[in-house]
Amino acid sequence: MTVPGFTAERGATMAKNVLRGSLRLRKGESVTIETWTDCLPWASAFALEARKMGVHPLILYEDEAGYWDAVRANPKVVGTAGEPEWAALAKSDAYVFFYGPADVPRFRALPEKVRNSAIAYNPNWYARAAKAKVRGIRLPLGQVSEATARAAEVPADLWREELIEGTLVDPVPLQKEAERLARRLTSGREVKITGPKGSSLTLRLRGRKAVAGGGIVTPELERLRFNMLTAPAGWVSVAVDEKVAEGTFVASIPAPTMEAPAHGGVWTFSGGRLTEFTYSSGEAQVRKEFQKAPKGRDRPGVLTIGLNPALDISPTLQDQARGTITLGIGANGFFGGSTRIPFTMWSCLRGGTLTLDGDALVRDGRVL
Repeated sequence: MTVPGFTAERGATMAKNVLRGSLRLRKGESVTIETWTDCLPWASAFALEARKMGVHPLILYEDEAGYWDAVRANPKVVGTAGEPEWAALAKSDAYVFFYGPADVPRFRALPEKVRNSAIAYNPNWYARAAKAKVRGIRLPLGQVSEATARAAEVPADLWREELIEGTLVDPVPLQKEAERLARRLTSGREVKITGPKGSSLTLRLRGRKAVAGGGIVTPELERLRFNMLTAPAGWVSVAVDEKVAEGTFVASIPAPTMEAPAHGGVWTFSGGRLTEFTYSSGEAQVRKEFQKAPKGRDRPGVLTIGLNPALDISPTLQDQARGTITLGIGANGFFGGSTRIPFTMWSCLRGGTLTLDGDALVRDGRVL
């Protein structure tokens, strides 16, 4: 089977990065590799590398066409897992997931009841994976398709290539850099962000532990229940003080979403709250979602610095492109904050400067 972007050499390098670097697999351990149709060659390369390492691989396969037939026939069964799958998860030391489906707009267009039934197993799956201390990597290569690329307003070929090249980046130096920045963000106090389009924002940190996501599932991340990472990776994030935010944050790229991204975001903060926001396009949908969100939706939540040099336009991963400064409002409980609501809204700045207690961590888009 031939798929765009795949070569045996690339497959071997990616498998080494993920299995040896990200997942720290050792001889005698087991890895389950779940894949959709378009990523089967990548999954086979991972299985081969696992065997070279003395690791036992198991491939679970989901056929794209068969999946849609099953969703039409019985979405409830699609959204459940049987005992053999639960047993495989419980007995795996690591998990690699080339997830799908490839046609994301088609999935999003399903009736809400059908869509919810088809993914009903998700919370239970991740809870069991955490309980079993499974080290996992999720790879979005399986979602690259012409249909999804059109919805996300990106070229499919460029998106696919970024995901491949981003995962070929060695996670070891990325993780070291992320941990260095995490130590700075954990101990720092005042953050100031400026940018070429008028960003000028002051935030405050509270000594919360910053999380380093350089691409390795470390014991620390497992403890924090970040045992399933997405690759490509390359980020460091910290929950900010929810009561302090003054100034303006001007986005330089679209919001990191999979479909119909909003452009030209300008956020204005006063007294620790988002008091006004505008977008050059896509504002109506953003405002609709914001108005439905519960109390805490207007509070500063999470600050992220992107570190991966191969990323740029990849949907939902724009915040991980090197030098990108991303601010999230709303939920930040997953990073140790106090806002625990089912809502987060993100905005990304490229070419900006971020100082911590007067020292620059990012200057004009360059990570220092």
